Amino acid sequence: EEEEAKEAERAAAKMLEGAKERQDAAIFYSGAAREQREDADSRRREHQRDAKKLEEAKEALSKAEAALEESRAAESNARRVEKIASDDLAEQLAMVKQAEKDRVSRARQLTRIEAEIDEAEEQM
Repeated sequence: EEEEAKEAERAAAKMLEGAKERQDAAIFYSGAAREQREDADSRRREHQRDAKKLEEAKEALSKAEAALEESRAAESNARRVEKIASDDLAEQLAMVKQAEKDRVSRARQLTRIEAEIDEAEEQM
């Protein structure tokens, strides 16, 4: 009986030791699982930050593209206005040149008329 009690005690001690080992393993795996969850949460938060930054970058790019298009349109309008002004200036210059030619022609005509008057006065 004593031998059976000792045998039972040894078996209980082995069972207790096995239970402690399983408990230690469970604690270890629980800690590892917690670390994996924390790592996964950290990666998820990092991914969310990256996704938000990407979205902000896309919005900034879209705004920059819109501003570029607006700038191109303004440049095109400025070129059209410059062309119109240039054409107007060329037209006005041509008018000034023609007016100068007309003035010179009238001055010559006036000089001829004065010469004819002088000649007529001399003949009188």
